Amino acid sequence: MSMDWSILLYFCIVVVIFLLLIVYSLWRYRSIKCLMEQQAVKRSGNVVGTFLLPLLKFSYRALPVVVTSVPKSKYRHAKTEVGITLLKPAPSDITILKESVATRLGKALGAADLVLGNEEFDREFLIKTQDESFARNFVNFILQNTLLEMMEEKPRITLEGTWVTVQVPTVIKTEEGYDQLLALAFAIVDRLFYHHFCFSQGNEGRLSLYSSEDRLGQDHHQTYARDGLRSGRTPPQFVSSQGFYQVSLQQHRLRQES
Repeated sequence: MSMDWSILLYFCIVVVIFLLLIVYSLWRYRSIKCLMEQQAVKRSGNVVGTFLLPLLKFSYRALPVVVTSVPKSKYRHAKTEVGITLLKPAPSDITILKESVATRLGKALGAADLVLGNEEFDREFLIKTQDESFARNFVNFILQNTLLEMMEEKPRITLEGTWVTVQVPTVIKTEEGYDQLLALAFAIVDRLFYHHFCFSQGNEGRLSLYSSEDRLGQDHHQTYARDGLRSGRTPPQFVSSQGFYQVSLQQHRLRQES
C-alpha cells in the first residue's frame, strides 16, 4: 500500500503555519512589553500584568496612569489605551472621537454635535457632551491642534466622572507613538487643571485634582505674570508637558484681584 504524500505534505504545511503563528504572536506580545518597559524607565514607572496582557503603570501629577495595548484577535479589536484616575469628578462627561461614516450618518439623522468654529476640527471630530459651556472651554485651540496632528490614528477621548481614557484603535509599535499618545492624555489632565484653576469657586477646591508641588508652580507663574503685566511686559505662555499656564489664565486672575 503506497503512502499518499499529498496528505503528509498538507499536514506538514499546516504544522509549520501553526508554529509560525505562535512565534509571531509571542514576538508581537514581547514587542509590546519592550516598548512599555522603555516608557517605564522614562517615566519612573513599572510594567506589571501577564505576558499576554502587560500593564504600564506610573504617575502623572500624582494621579495613577495605566497603559494597555491589546492586539487584534477573533474576539476583540486592537487598541492602545491610556487610563488616568482623577481624585475628583470632572465638571461634565465628554466624548471626543474621529468622524466616521456612522457618525456622519447619525448627524444627518439629527444626532447632536458640538460645533467649535474650527472648520477642520469640526469636520474631522465629533464631540458629545451634556454641558456645551464646559466643552467649549475644555477643547481649546491647543487641544484641537493636538487631536488634528493625531487624526490618522483616530484617537478617542472619554471623560466620565473620575475616569479619563485616551484610546487609539491599533497597537502602537514605536516609542514615538507612545510619547504622542501620552502627550495627548497629559494635555487632557492639564486642561482639567486649567478649568478648575480659573473657574472653580473657592480656594480649597481649585487644585484638589493635583499635588502640592503643582500649587507651588502655579504661585511662581502667577507672580511672574502679574509683575510682567503690571510693568507692561508680556509674560511668556507657560505651555509644557507640566501644564498650560497661559497668559489668559494670568489675565483672568488679575481681573479678579482688581
